[in-house]
Amino acid sequence: MKYRKFLKKIDGDNIGYESATPEIVANFIAKDISERLGSYASINIIDCCCGIGSDALALSKVCNFVLAVDKNKERLKIAEKNAKISRCKNIKFICADIFDLNLKNLKEEYKLNVAFADPQRRLTENGKFKRTSNLAETSPNTINLINFLRTEIPDMCILASSNAEVNLDLPCEKAYIGWEGRKGKRETLLVLYFGNLKRCGVSAVVLPACAQICGTKSETENKENFSDKPLKYLYEIKDCVVKAGLQNELTKLTECKIWTEKFLTSEKIAESNFFENRFKLLAVCAHENLIENLKKFNAGKIVIRGKIMPEEYTKMKNEVEGILAKFKGKEKIHIFLDDKSDKILIGKCIDF
Repeated sequence: MKYRKFLKKIDGDNIGYESATPEIVANFIAKDISERLGSYASINIIDCCCGIGSDALALSKVCNFVLAVDKNKERLKIAEKNAKISRCKNIKFICADIFDLNLKNLKEEYKLNVAFADPQRRLTENGKFKRTSNLAETSPNTINLINFLRTEIPDMCILASSNAEVNLDLPCEKAYIGWEGRKGKRETLLVLYFGNLKRCGVSAVVLPACAQICGTKSETENKENFSDKPLKYLYEIKDCVVKAGLQNELTKLTECKIWTEKFLTSEKIAESNFFENRFKLLAVCAHENLIENLKKFNAGKIVIRGKIMPEEYTKMKNEVEGILAKFKGKEKIHIFLDDKSDKILIGKCIDF
């Protein structure tokens, strides 16, 4: 059950938990919607596929009214129960397929001015969960849902897989949100903002810091901010920034250079919420001199970074650590396979 531990006050079933948005993310998106529409007198929002209600509960905290719709009777009952537990009195639940509803009539009756949807991306197939990033394969179909909503409620917030290809004829902002998920693994979600919710072309957000950067992917083509070689420090960029293609914007905030798609580099140490890890470069060597250099830095364990197949990673790690074991080194050292040359970079992680 993917997000159960991130939904402390939410009841649910296995599918509901698998599909629900973690509280930290749901609360941020709800607040973000409220701030983006700060000029509105009130926000009356429809949650088109509410599931067990995690997003509806978050939206109820910042919106005047939430109309929560889901076609699954059992899951909707759970959502209603969760609303009662949280004492949410501004949510109305409707059991129906969103496409069977008369959106124009609902808009008029409940004064709806914003639409929200988190279509199910983790589907069940032969009793097992299957993840999809294709917008047309979600439940409900994300593309059909956007086209259904846009005629009556152009201000929309739609959640999608961070790997989704978004080719729509409707302008939107692609916001990539990153947070620490299960077992400390960094996760990323794509949020599509339409209408008055849109602020820029693409953005990246890191939680819980709520740090944000906005820009356009085309800006990464500025070659002035690239370095053809690694400098004294290396910085692993968080996935939400990489997927947003905002490395160039990050260089402006940190005074670093782009070394590769996933790493910035600099001569002076820098800090940023958008760095996953920071490294001090210790040495650059040829493959045949790797062990000799690792011994100099008291290496006992290694982490390999770069383009390498899983089986090759395991083979190289076992071989190198097997040799290092004879010398009883204690340090964890990171080695970087430089695809721009035949050299290996050796570095050590720096704590934030």
